[in-house]
Amino acid sequence: MNEHLMKLASIVFVWAVLFVFASGNAAATCKEPTKPALSPGMKVVTPLAGPNWSVGKIESIKGGNVTVKDADGGLGSMKTSEVLPHPSVLYKDNSYPCFKTGDKVVAPVKGNIWRAATITSIEGDKAKIAFTDKKQNVVKQVELLRAPK
Repeated sequence: MNEHLMKLASIVFVWAVLFVFASGNAAATCKEPTKPALSPGMKVVTPLAGPNWSVGKIESIKGGNVTVKDADGGLGSMKTSEVLPHPSVLYKDNSYPCFKTGDKVVAPVKGNIWRAATITSIEGDKAKIAFTDKKQNVVKQVELLRAPK
């Protein structure tokens, strides 16, 4: 091989190694978090009406019911299975679930308003999502919550 081909081969090899290393590291942060026990004061995301969700804080827990104070000051009571810990509580060390295309999620829209969505594609740490009204957005996976079944 001539000198130019040797240099080109070594450059291609270095880039291939970097690509494999970066791909492996991106996948390494992907893991299903353990849902923490709900507790008073915890920041959560809760259903409102239809596809809409809201950010709030837990006021109290009695049996299987949780009272949540929404960001706008309203109080609501719901089952514990309907309450999702906010991403700032759920995801530690910048980890996130292993989302895939087709997964149902709850995603931030604006401020404290969230909405049900479906993941349409994933690229690295970002996901392209489609809301129920067909509007689309690209968000970091650490901003998404897996929708309850």
